[in-house]
Amino acid sequence: MCCMSEEIAIIGAGVVGLSIAYELSKTHKDIYVLEKAPFVGDGQSTRNSGVIHSGIYYPEDTLKSELCIEGNRLLYEFCEEHNVPYRKTGKLIVATNSEEDQKLEELLALAETKKIPDVRLITDAEANKLEPNVRATSALYLGTTGIVDAGEYVNTLARLARDNGVEILKKTEVTDFIACENGFTINTDSRGEIDVKYVINAAGLHSDEIARMINPAQQYTMSPVRGEYFSFDSNKTGLEMKMNIYPSPKPNTVGIHLTPTFDQGKIIVGPTAINIASKTDYAQNRKGVRYFLEAVKSFFPNLKEEDLREDFAGIRAKLKDHYDFVIKTDEQYPGCLHLIGIDSPGWTCSQAIGKKVKIKDGQVNFN
Repeated sequence: MCCMSEEIAIIGAGVVGLSIAYELSKTHKDIYVLEKAPFVGDGQSTRNSGVIHSGIYYPEDTLKSELCIEGNRLLYEFCEEHNVPYRKTGKLIVATNSEEDQKLEELLALAETKKIPDVRLITDAEANKLEPNVRATSALYLGTTGIVDAGEYVNTLARLARDNGVEILKKTEVTDFIACENGFTINTDSRGEIDVKYVINAAGLHSDEIARMINPAQQYTMSPVRGEYFSFDSNKTGLEMKMNIYPSPKPNTVGIHLTPTFDQGKIIVGPTAINIASKTDYAQNRKGVRYFLEAVKSFFPNLKEEDLREDFAGIRAKLKDHYDFVIKTDEQYPGCLHLIGIDSPGWTCSQAIGKKVKIKDGQVNFN
C-alpha cells in the first residue's frame, strides 16, 4: 500500500541518478537509490570516453546544449572540490579538406552564438605544433574540453551521497509500480515492496521501460546505440598525444576520435555508433581493427594496424525518433520525474541536471 511518508526513490545509480541523489540529500532525508546491477555506474556511466564536452555540437534551444555548457563548468568545479582526477586537455576538431574547413567555420559561429569560451579557429601549422601527429588543413581549438576518471567520479558521487544518508540498494531490480494518490509502491526482485512518496526515473537504457511501468501513456522507446573502442599505447608507438582529437563531424555523429586517458599513455580510439536490437549486446558483430584505422587515418596518419588493440564497448541510451533529452514531470503523477534518453553528453551534464531537480509541494520538478 502506498504510504504517507516523504521517502524518495531514485531508479538508477549512474552519474545522473547519483548526482540527483547527492544534491537532494543536502535538503531531504530518506532517499533510496535502486540499482539492478551489483555496482554503481555499471552501465553507460563508466563505459564512455570520459570526455568533459564543451557543448559545441548541440543545436541552440536544446537541453543538450544548455545543460552541457553549464555542466562543463560545474563538473570541473566538482572535481576540483572533491579531488576527482581530471585534466583540462583541450580539444582539436580537425578538417582535412575544404568542405570540412567550412564545417569548422559553422561550428565556430555556433560556439560564438552560444558564448562557449576559449574557442578559436587555427591553421594547419598551429594544429601541428599542438599535436605533431595530427594532419589537418585547419582545426577548431576548444580550451574547455577535458577528461575525467569516470570510475572515480561515479564512486565519489556515491560516497558523498552515502555520507549524507542516502541508501544505495544494489542488486535491486524494479519489476513493477503501483501508483496511488499518496505515492508509489515499487515492486523489486530482491527486496519486495518499497513504499515511497516520490520517484525519480534515472534508469538510463531502461528509463523508457520504467516510464511505461509508472504510466503506460509514456510511449518513449529506446533505440540503443553501441559504442566500440580500440586503443593504443602512445609510449610504445611514439605517437604522443595530449589533447582530445576529433574529426570534423558528420551527420548524426561526431565521428571516431582519439582520447587520452589516465592509464600511462593509453589512448582510446572510438566510439562507433552501431544501432543494435538488444540493450545488453556488447559484443556481437563488433567492428574490426581496419574499420577504426580507416576512420582516423585521414587526420592521424601515422597510426598502424598493429598498434591497435580491441578495448571496451558501451551502449548509449538513445531515444527512437527523438534527438534531445526528455526530462519532465509525469503528467498523471506529479510526484514522479522522468529522465529518459540521457545519452551523450549526459555525462558532462550530470552536475547541471542534479542541481535542477527540485521537490516542493508534492511535486518533483526540473527547473
